[in-house]
This record gives sequence, structure tokens and C-alpha cells, in this order.
Amino acid sequence: MKVYISPHRKRMLFALVILMGIVGLGMVVLTAYAAEVKYHTNTTLRENEILRGEIENLKVQVNGANNIQALEVKAQNELGMVYPGPEELIFIAGEEEPPADFAMLIRTEAYQ
Repeated sequence: MKVYISPHRKRMLFALVILMGIVGLGMVVLTAYAAEVKYHTNTTLRENEILRGEIENLKVQVNGANNIQALEVKAQNELGMVYPGPEELIFIAGEEEPPADFAMLIRTEAYQ
């Protein structure tokens, strides 16, 4: 027994199949786009973690370079700075007013 399908029904079924194909294709495209966005997000997160690690390393280096012992060694070895001896110190009493040319006095004492 053969079932007769009207041409109008055939067109509707054909349009429905085409519509389902378009919807399926759209879903594939959207899934691919979502996967690409997720890939870029994960890549960015990995790069951020790498940068965070580098920042932590730099913080450790900065803290190591800023401690007083490291600064003292650098000042003595690279800049030739030394602690003043007792004869090189200038004391100022709280009650006394410094002379008008105090900066010149300090400069003279420093460069002798």
C-alpha cells in the first residue's frame, strides 16, 4: 500500500528538514565559537599565572635587595662608603642654634 503525500506536505517537510539543518549547523558553529572562547580564556589564565609567578619572584628579589645588610654591602663595596669614625662626627645640642653657614661647615668637614 502506497501513501500519497501532497505536494504542499512535501514542501513543508523539505522546508522543515532545511530548517533543522540550519539549526544544527548553527549549533555546531556556536559550539565551535564557545570552544574557541574557552581556549583563549584558558590561555589567558595560564599567562596570568605565569605573570603572577614572575611578580612573586620580583617581590622576593626586591625584598632581598632592600634589606639593610644588602644595602650596606652594596654601599661599601660598590660605592666605597664607610661608617664615620668618632673624630668625623659632628654633634649638635638641642639648645644651640646652628651657625648661619651651617651647610658650608658640614661641607667643609665632609671634604677634608
